[in-house]
Amino acid sequence: MENEPSANEEVCGEAYDHDVVIDHEGKHGIQWHCARPECGVEVWDPAPITTEQ
Repeated sequence: MENEPSANEEVCGEAYDHDVVIDHEGKHGIQWHCARPECGVEVWDPAPITTEQ
């Protein structure tokens, strides 16, 4: 595929940080995506499990 990085190419999220754009943030977690069009990653990070009430 032409969009796949080569073995020598720097990769967003590995060689350097994503440019994070938060789409939703709530008590259950955060939905975000990378602003770099060549990256296109979308992520759901669940909130940490706590014992606090």
